[in-house]
Amino acid sequence: MTVRRLFRGAERDERGAILVLSIVGVVLAMIFSAMAVDLGFTAQEARRNQKVADLAALDAVRDLANHQTVASASANIRNHFPSTGGYTVTSRRGTFNGTVFLPDPAGEDVEVTVVSPHKDLFPYVAGAKTVTRRAVANLQEKASFDIGSKLASLNPGDNTLLNKVFTAILGTSPTLNLDVVGYKGLAAGTVSLADLVGADAGLGTPDQLATSNVDLKRLAQASLKALQNKAAGGDLVAASAASALGPFAANIPSNLHVNMGTILGVNATNDPSAATAQIGVFNLLTTGAEAARIADGTNFIVVPGLTLGIPGLSTSELKLKIIEAPRIALPGPARVVPMDVDTAPTGWATWAKTAQIDVTLDTSIGNCGSPLLPTCITSTVTVAGAKAFGSLTDIRCAAPNKYDDVLVSTRAATANLSVNGTLAGIPLPNLLGASTALGGGDETLTFQNNAPVPGPEYPTPTKSTSPVGLNLGNTLVNNLTVAGLPLGPLLSPVLSSLNPVMNSLDNQLFKPLFDSLGLTIGGADARTLSVDCGTPTLIH
Repeated sequence: MTVRRLFRGAERDERGAILVLSIVGVVLAMIFSAMAVDLGFTAQEARRNQKVADLAALDAVRDLANHQTVASASANIRNHFPSTGGYTVTSRRGTFNGTVFLPDPAGEDVEVTVVSPHKDLFPYVAGAKTVTRRAVANLQEKASFDIGSKLASLNPGDNTLLNKVFTAILGTSPTLNLDVVGYKGLAAGTVSLADLVGADAGLGTPDQLATSNVDLKRLAQASLKALQNKAAGGDLVAASAASALGPFAANIPSNLHVNMGTILGVNATNDPSAATAQIGVFNLLTTGAEAARIADGTNFIVVPGLTLGIPGLSTSELKLKIIEAPRIALPGPARVVPMDVDTAPTGWATWAKTAQIDVTLDTSIGNCGSPLLPTCITSTVTVAGAKAFGSLTDIRCAAPNKYDDVLVSTRAATANLSVNGTLAGIPLPNLLGASTALGGGDETLTFQNNAPVPGPEYPTPTKSTSPVGLNLGNTLVNNLTVAGLPLGPLLSPVLSSLNPVMNSLDNQLFKPLFDSLGLTIGGADARTLSVDCGTPTLIH
């Protein structure tokens, strides 16, 4: 009996415990529900304030002298943001350095701060009393350009050579047979990402195309259709480019794929100007082919049967090894941003780089193939590691003219020359040998549009850095080897007298061939594609 009474007493002591726990649970649920509601309202206010701040900053930067008045009108009148009761809109000029906004009455950036009062719906939970959002805008002048290292681009001047090189890079079959007019027409044609997706809806939106993988054949066919669409609207330049591209667009193999994000320098994928920026078709296809060759591992290209010097007496074989993918700069500002020095050495926001290519040119002069007593001289010129970078350093808009500067930085290449011979069937190895560093340095190329009548944005857009030859004379004096022995310093007085002869060989034999291929050592060429004077842009 005693034990039973103890259990009954314990049961009576626990009566009501569930009720207490239920009350505590209900209170906690109310607190958390209130907090969720408060956080939801706060997030909603933050989104609204950010939208108002963005739009007000974009409007205010258009009129720097009256930025506060314009920002307030944008928020209060056009976007229905209250102007009383603790709601404020403030604007200030300054400079945004990529991290913080530095106030400056003469600054070119505008920061707009939007504040709204906030009252917690559940009074027993402490929370923010205001919601603040900021936006920084800049009236950015933008430009786009492309760049081709003379070791990575082709110069549409000698169609015989270009047909061989372009065929090898693109892998077309049958061999291309364009004339000089056709190559120049192709080089002048331009398309935009919007044009390409308009020609081939399967490519998606311009933003999607800018970062997607595309096979080179499809890219060429979309380019052709885009050019034909422009030609139908009366664009004679596009018609000429389409006429040149048409015969071989369908003959490019389908196994070459290019990642557009690798070759297009899209500064902001949500920037409308990136979708409409014009891209050179010739550069787009060669750039895409070079990147595709890297992607599939077939980056070693052999171009046989080049004629050099006297037809029938001398022949050459060109070998290209593509090491690094090139890049085309789409619209961006001329301003410095923190960047990795190896990615963009000059640290500018808008930049492009060419493919890094190793070039080997084997040349034979004489009758090396004679079955009896072959007599000839063979030379091999190898250039390794050439690269060029372009950075948009300045945009100047003074109506009706537009100017932009592209700083082109070329990296020094290493050139090696070896000469061998065969005399009446007897090999004469290591007749001459030399090596030197070529090119390298900075040069600013200025582009302008001052045409007196309406026309293309830049009537003659392509400019080149100062060309550099193989410099054989100085190379021999400094680095000559004879039969494998380093005799350059010992024979310097004698070799100096040979400089005119060697430089003549350089200028009349090697340099013309390299120039016609677009392979001038250490040089680069760039082309401005567009200049936009004043686009309100959010930068933070």
